[in-house]
Amino acid sequence: MQTVSALNLVGGSAAGIVKYAKNEQQAHKGKDGQEYTTGYYQNGAPGQWHGKLAEELGLSGAVSDKVLQDILEGRLPDGTIFADAAKNPERRAGNDLTLSAPKSVSIMALAGGDERIIAAHDAAVRKAMDYLESEVISARYGKGGKESIKTGNAIFAAFRHEDARPVDGHTDPQLHTHCLQINVTRGRDGDLRATDLDFGENAVRMHTSDAIYKAELAHSLKEMGYDIRKTRDGFELASVSDQQIEEFSARRQQIDVALSEAGLSRENSTAHERTVANLATRESKGNPTQEELQWDWRDRARESGIDLSAVAAKEVVREAVNDRLSQGESNGNQQQYFRHGSEEAELHADENPSVELSIEPDHVRNLSLGGLAGVKEWEREGVLQDPESVDRHGPENVRREPTAGGSGGITEPTAAESAVSHALDHLSERQSVLSREQVLLESLKSGIGDADSSQIREAF
Repeated sequence: MQTVSALNLVGGSAAGIVKYAKNEQQAHKGKDGQEYTTGYYQNGAPGQWHGKLAEELGLSGAVSDKVLQDILEGRLPDGTIFADAAKNPERRAGNDLTLSAPKSVSIMALAGGDERIIAAHDAAVRKAMDYLESEVISARYGKGGKESIKTGNAIFAAFRHEDARPVDGHTDPQLHTHCLQINVTRGRDGDLRATDLDFGENAVRMHTSDAIYKAELAHSLKEMGYDIRKTRDGFELASVSDQQIEEFSARRQQIDVALSEAGLSRENSTAHERTVANLATRESKGNPTQEELQWDWRDRARESGIDLSAVAAKEVVREAVNDRLSQGESNGNQQQYFRHGSEEAELHADENPSVELSIEPDHVRNLSLGGLAGVKEWEREGVLQDPESVDRHGPENVRREPTAGGSGGITEPTAAESAVSHALDHLSERQSVLSREQVLLESLKSGIGDADSSQIREAF
């Protein structure tokens, strides 16, 4: 899930923004004399610079609190002032583009302690930021700023958090990253300008950046050995049921209640309305320590019947087989050991029927070859247009024309090609003219888990 909210200075200062991003543990004493702790990370949340403008300015690696506050307030590391906070003390310093992992993924990463998931989450977030930088970050020109032109450069400060906001003093695991996009970009004439987030019609590019994040994450999880199941808005891990997810989703339920009180639901509300409900129900992050929360999450996961060791068991088998292979044992011995390891995994699966431990080949979507032939025919005819070859604010449409049958020795489609073909088939059932962005978004959703975003875009 992705949310977008503005970051505004308070009295010309960005100290509050930095404090929130760091989510650092701090001890306090209440009016009643009782001590309490806020924040999650003992030494602050891990933050990383990202973006082409950040790289140009020499910003890389870990985020410095002072440098971040200076840039948010309009001062670059070299002393250049691109915005005067004194003249506009409430100016928009940037935007918080937050990408959140599916709840079952958060449970396995944080309660299960699988650090590979956290690394995969970070990599998926970087892919989404790359897309936002190239397709969304813009600057306005002309009278009244009517013309919005992509700049292709940005400064991001990405902070990973692991806890959801508490509900009635209760905190759930929620792996998410706050991508703080600084309100500055280098314009077409080399000058520094305020940024415009051009998400396109019906916020299609916001949904696409979220889909890229999920496609990358799902593909990585399957490579690790996790099985996934598709959902209406993305995916979840197959080993975690909807009921188990609900037990770790108090914050989501709180937002749903707020929407319901306004006569809305997740299905019939806009992204802005959901953001308003999110902000209106936020509590401050007054939490136990990081270690205490992680132990609590593990206990709750076990109580709800979630097997946190399922994929670890797969990895034990795989690593053992790889060790034998590297030692140069005979094929017969290798096969015997692999069968033995598989039998152990199957036995474990019987003991935990909610977890699938069998190692299956990657699923390849079985679609008609005629559909793929149609995609190739549209490419030859130039119907799928290159974004650079058309006016950015023009329709950028794909018109689906009748095509010949799939003869001529078409090979078995890749998972990415099948996803694009399925997206075209699905969208053309409802309309005859399709935008490139619609097709890309639907292709990412269709191929989730079977192909990463780079493979989808290459096939597209």
